[in-house]
Amino acid sequence: MVFSLHWSTALFYPVVYVLAAGKRHYVIHITLNCFFDVTKSAFLCYYERYRTFLSFNESA
Repeated sequence: MVFSLHWSTALFYPVVYVLAAGKRHYVIHITLNCFFDVTKSAFLCYYERYRTFLSFNESA
């Protein structure tokens, strides 16, 4: 998966949007390896051991 991160400033958290497969996802940094994807309402965490992102969707 190829993606690029673009940073902008917000009041408390840096807001990041990720360009992937032609769709823009707005995410917020939670920890060094974890983001909250506002677009999908999901938590994304990168695990170096598996070299991949794991997604945890929020169910209503």
